[in-house]
Amino acid sequence: AGCESVLEVGCGTGRDSIRLVNALKSLQTFHYQDISMPILNKAITKIENLCPHVDLRYHCSNAHKLPYQDSQFDATYHFGGLNTFDDRKAPVSEMHRVTKDGGVIVIGDESIPPWYRGTEFSELLINSNPHYDFEIPLDDLPSAISDVEAKWIIGGVFYSISFIKNESAPNAD
Repeated sequence: AGCESVLEVGCGTGRDSIRLVNALKSLQTFHYQDISMPILNKAITKIENLCPHVDLRYHCSNAHKLPYQDSQFDATYHFGGLNTFDDRKAPVSEMHRVTKDGGVIVIGDESIPPWYRGTEFSELLINSNPHYDFEIPLDDLPSAISDVEAKWIIGGVFYSISFIKNESAPNAD
């Protein structure tokens, strides 16, 4: 059936939203969420007229407590805001909660990879934006996942983590 329902958490002004909607050919319903209504209004204006073939729904809320049902979405996406959250584990847990079993979750943000840490390059980036100093949040991922893929993108200083939501954590017998 493909990806029919998608949630973008922390959509900001909708820059990635348009790309997601246009890339997902089987998409029927796209929910986009942000904590700031003025910023969300910019996304609404940008997305509304460009995507008439998709049922668009938005919600102003906190990513620490998403206002969606358990297992509602085929996929959940967040890029570029995780480092601003006071607790990264809570929004990742919420994204996991609202994604269907077998659904895909993709998150990403700034992070200097281990092989660049301590170099002049990393010090320059961290001085210009302290968010580059955040570690990739592998410790914040829930245990009921599989097919985890982590890679550094966009000049090698942003990470992208994708994984599949499982019904439960692995069981040892």
